[in-house]
This record gives sequence, C-alpha cells and structure tokens, in this order.
Amino acid sequence: MAVADRNRLEQEALLHLDKKNMDGALQSYLQILKIDPKDRRTRQKVGELYLKLNRPQEAQKHLKEVADGLMRDGQHRQAVAVLRQLVAMLPEEPTLQMDMGDCYLSAGYPNDAKPCYDQAMRLFIGLLQPVKAAKAAAKVAELTPGDATAKLKVAELLEQANDFLSALKVYQEVMAEFRRRGRHDDAGRVADLAVKLKPDDLSLILEAAAARVDGQEWKKALAHLQVAFKMAPAEPRVLDLLSQAFEGNEQPEKAVKVLQELAKSCGERKDVPAEADALRRLVRLGVDDAETKARLEIAEQKLARLERRLSALQIYQPAAEQELRVQVRAEVLAKYGLPDRAEEELKKGLEATPDSVPLRITLAELLVDLDRKEEAAALVAQILPLAGAEAGLVRDRLAVLRNQDVAALGGADMEEVIDDEGDAPGGQEDGDDVIPDDVIPDGPDLQPVDPDAMDEIIDDEEATDPGSRARARAPDPLAEAEARGDRAAAAGDMQGAILAWREVMAARPGDERILQKIAALRSQARAAAPAPPAPAPPAP
Repeated sequence: MAVADRNRLEQEALLHLDKKNMDGALQSYLQILKIDPKDRRTRQKVGELYLKLNRPQEAQKHLKEVADGLMRDGQHRQAVAVLRQLVAMLPEEPTLQMDMGDCYLSAGYPNDAKPCYDQAMRLFIGLLQPVKAAKAAAKVAELTPGDATAKLKVAELLEQANDFLSALKVYQEVMAEFRRRGRHDDAGRVADLAVKLKPDDLSLILEAAAARVDGQEWKKALAHLQVAFKMAPAEPRVLDLLSQAFEGNEQPEKAVKVLQELAKSCGERKDVPAEADALRRLVRLGVDDAETKARLEIAEQKLARLERRLSALQIYQPAAEQELRVQVRAEVLAKYGLPDRAEEELKKGLEATPDSVPLRITLAELLVDLDRKEEAAALVAQILPLAGAEAGLVRDRLAVLRNQDVAALGGADMEEVIDDEGDAPGGQEDGDDVIPDDVIPDGPDLQPVDPDAMDEIIDDEEATDPGSRARARAPDPLAEAEARGDRAAAAGDMQGAILAWREVMAARPGDERILQKIAALRSQARAAAPAPPAPAPPAP
C-alpha cells in the first residue's frame, strides 16, 4: 500500500510541477518523505523547492541533511553539488567551506580544495575561533608542502589557541626546513618566535642561537648564548656555539678561553670528535703550546679509529645487482635526512637476502649514525664470522662500538688500541667547569637583552660584504667521481672504481648508465676469475 501511495504522490508532484504549482509539488514531496524519510533524492527536491519559494531556512535544513548523507556514503562528487547550493546561501559559514574542501580532496581535486580551506580559515579567524582556524590552516599547509608561510600561520593560530606545544612543534619543523634551504636568517627569526613561547627551554634557546650563528649574526647569537650560558655553563653545545660567536665577532681571546673549556668538557665526556674539533680550532687560533699539540695528536689518533667504518672494506661490496640497488637507495634516503625509511629499506632487503653481508654492514653503520650503537654492535658481531681475511678490521670496529679493547675480543694481532682512560700529557687539573669571569661578564649583562641593543655589550665591527669577493667556479664533483671510477676500472682496480661510482649513485640513484658500468665490471671480474678445479674422478 505504501509503494502505491508513494507512486501516486510522485505523479501528483510531477503534475503540479508541469502546472508551475510549486506549493502543490512541495506538499506531495513532503508526503513522500513521511512514508520514506531516507529518500535522499526526494529530500533534495524538497530543499530545492523551498529555495525557489524563497524559504531559505527550510531549504538549508533539507539540503544539509542530503549533503551529510552523501558524505557519509563516500559520494563526494555528488555532495559537492549540494554544498555549492548551501555555500551560495550561507557564504559566511566556515564549516560548509571545510566540508566542501574535504569533498574536493576526497574526490581527487586538491587544487579546488585549497581555496575552500583557505576561506574557512579566514572565516574562523573572523569568528575568533583559533582552534578551528588552525585546523583549516593545517589543511592549507598540507596542500602546499613547500610553503613555509602556510606552516607559520598554523603555528601562529595554535599559539592564539594556547596550544603552545603544538605551536612549538610546527615552529621547529619550519626552522629545520629553512636551515635545509640555507635560509639561516629566516630560521633565526622563527627560532626567536619559538623562544618567546618558552623562554626557559635551553634546547629552544640553543636552536635560536645556532640559527643566528649559521646566519653569521653574531650579536643576536650572543644575546641568546648569554642566557644559555647562565643556565648551563658546562654544556658542550653552549660552549661550542659561544666560541663560534666570539670568533665570528672578532674576539679571539674569548673564543680561545671558551674552546679550552670545551675541549676539557668533551674529553671528560669521551666525545672524541668534538674534543678533536675544539683542539683543532685552538691551534688555528694560534694556540701552539706543547700540551695542546699533544692532546690534539692523541685525539686525532682516537678519531681515526672511530671513523674507520666497515663500508671501506671489500666485504661491503655487493655481489648481486639487487643488493647494490637496495644499498644505494638506503644510502640516498639516509643522506637526505630520511634514516627511518633507509632502515626500513635495508630490513626489507635483508628479509629477501638474510645472509647479505653488505646489507648488514650498511644497516650497522646507519644504526651507528643514529646513535644506536648496541644494535649496531649486535649486527657487527653477526658479520665477524663471515669477514674472512678482513675479520681483524671487523673485530676492531666491534671493539670500538662496545668501548672494549680489541684484545678482549681475541684481536691480539691488531694494532694497539689507544687507551681512552689515559690523561693527555700535562693535562689540566680537574676544577670548576665554569669559564673564567673575564670571558663572560657577570651581572646585569647576562640578562636577556634585545639583539639590537648588543652594542652596549660587545664591540662589533662591520662585516665585509661576502658578495664583494670573487668566487672561483668549483669543479663538478659528480663528474670527477665518475672519471675517477673510469680510471680505476681501466687500471683493474674494481673496488676503487665501485667506490667512486657509488658517489655518483648516491646523488643520482636512478642513473642506469652507472649501474651498467658496475654490472659490466663485475661481469669482467667473474670472467677473469680462475675456474674452480674439476672434481676428482670417483674411486674405482
């Protein structure tokens, strides 16, 4: 009976429409909705009739219900048509703009979605709703990943919404992007904004100082570093940045005193690379006493051992092309700041070839770079029995990762290990890890100050314009690496050729020409290898 009534009412509605009787058609369609409230097509016709009859509120109610149902069912293209009608009636309603942006995006039209999100953001800002405005701004930023301004808008709105942790996270992402592009001045400005949110956060202060040091804005860097030094006078990163700022600000005497403290602190922490760097800088600044030179020599010896990586060994060279491809892809991902993806790539490769020594070595050295030395040592221990003639070098690497003497691993034939516990000749007596008062003035000067007022603290001379110096054109490093590989291949040095060509592959992983050279060289090596001895005939 209900089906017959529905058909009769629909026929009545069509007759009313033919006679231009909008009210009659509307009443017939409303009767159909009483019978079947889920009839979306009829509800849309009801909304459109209300619109023609200049009854916008009723039209909005029905059309909104239709749009919501279409979105729930994943019919985003159809929903866009309905939402356009609603937006035309309610152009100042930001939620409709957000819904339309979501539908465009889900339907595969990101260029149409972006202006919707942008308009929603502006409307939410006008309504003083920063939380919702930040969500809309985040959508805009996702659709324009290279636009740092869009991300900064997200951070600004999160800050207005008192979501300081989220705002700080976005500021840090923008700083990292600016630094990656070499835009140090912009990174410094963003860092200053971040510090204002949390002025007692040492890591943020150091990020701001590092950005100013990278941009050679020595006065502004010192403004941050004075605060950081007050908070952590023995922290190596504070001392490192402070020494760079003093050196850049043409205050070598202060830089020397800070570097001496830095070298001492790094030595106590057994941070060999940082200790060696500090001692090198001291020598460069004219400190040439016997004690400093002796300490530097010992640090350089330790550093050479630490930097002796397994990737320099013959067993690192893959025997199969598939291994080479995995290895190169992982190295490129790590080089461009995606170590997680590099690790995933290597683990997938090891699932396919679990006995691959080259992939194990690549993964082990990646873990070392990620400061996961225990995991790296476990991998190196697995490699050791497979290292053959290079087992001694692998054993030494394992000892370094475990902070052990090589002899403890049975490496009596290895070179003598440097005693990390030994003191440098003529070492300084342990004392207070604080820089003398004549380096960092005490008192009110150590309070945060405006960077523009730094002239009262540090006498800074005008820096010369770096653009005024002519720069010689640097040779193409990739072309040089390829040529070096070609020469090594011609001379029969297979390992040297592959190492050189790998430099090209790290920058151009899709270079089939280089892959063909490597494959051809391996084929030649296999062809030149002596044939295995024929099996002995069976005994009679």
